[in-house]
Amino acid sequence: SGIEIKYSEGLDYELNSDGNSYSVVGMGSFNGTVLNIPEEYEGKPVTDIRESAFYRCYVLESVNLPNGITEIGNEAFMYCYNLKSVTIPQSVRVIGDDAFCFCFKLTEIKLPNNVENIGNGAFSYCTGLSEIVIPDSVKTIRETAFV
Repeated sequence: SGIEIKYSEGLDYELNSDGNSYSVVGMGSFNGTVLNIPEEYEGKPVTDIRESAFYRCYVLESVNLPNGITEIGNEAFMYCYNLKSVTIPQSVRVIGDDAFCFCFKLTEIKLPNNVENIGNGAFSYCTGLSEIVIPDSVKTIRETAFV
């Protein structure tokens, strides 16, 4: 028997325009320290974290994104002061502008081998990060990505 992951409840989702997938759009009633986003919501895959979904979510300490997420939106985790660890799956291709900006306690980030675009300010002011390995798949790093 494998380890059972308890998925976070109370998050806000929105059906994407294709009608076949969902985006996480906000905190909803969730207020835990560990965020485990499920691979599916109402039987359809969860494909992205929308812009500002967890903006200023001070309680968050750990984030686990499921395989199938392809994009982390602009400012998705901006000002998450207490965020210490983030698991980014291999499926992620885009990390938006200011996605993890001002995440001071983030000490380690492992970028997936499929990420292609890292936005402006994506990891700006992540003063706890001492190093980050950029995979060969990256095509674009905006100039202020790591200020």
